[in-house]
Parts: sequence; C-alpha cells; structure tokens
Amino acid sequence: MATLSGINIGELERYSLAVIQRKPGVSVRGITEDLTEKTRRMVSAQSIYQAATRLEEKGYVKSQLKRNIRAYRISPLGKRKLAATLAELGAVVSGELPAKKTRVRKAA
Repeated sequence: MATLSGINIGELERYSLAVIQRKPGVSVRGITEDLTEKTRRMVSAQSIYQAATRLEEKGYVKSQLKRNIRAYRISPLGKRKLAATLAELGAVVSGELPAKKTRVRKAA
C-alpha cells in the first residue's frame, strides 16, 4: 500500500483516484465504466462507491451532488498522494530507491 503522511490506500482507491484526476466531476458509474474498460476486470459500482467514500473521508477527493448524482473531484492532497504513489511505483519498476530525506539538526 502507498503511504503519505502515514495513511494507506489500496489498489482500488489508487485506480479510482487516478480516474477522478483524469475526469474531474466523474460519477461512480463513470469511474466503474472506466476501470472496467482499462483493467479488463469486472468492477462493481458498490465497491467504487465505498472506495470513493474512503477517499473523501481521507481528504483526497471532494464530492458534490449534481442532479442527484454525486460528482467527484480530486483535492490538492489527493494530487500529492497520487503523485507520491506513482513515484513509489516508478521506483519499484526501475529498481531505484527514492532518496531518503535527511533531518537537519540545529547546532546547540
């Protein structure tokens, strides 16, 4: 699972977050159709709804009701989370480890 600020997100949440970034204002149905097409796996609308709810609870997306359909948009925190997730995946694929952040201490 990817981490940023100690919060984990699962595979379905990562995929959903990517779709929401690509298609601002997308509905659960839109996410479901997109992921079913792109992953070539059956994805239920209920599982997408639950993933989107978790993403909203974590502050990664925001939603708004439009004509009785909930529309999702990625938040600035969600953009950072997705970027960190993609960087982590890139490091795994390339075999490179990201540079560790070193903590600078002030002299006493």
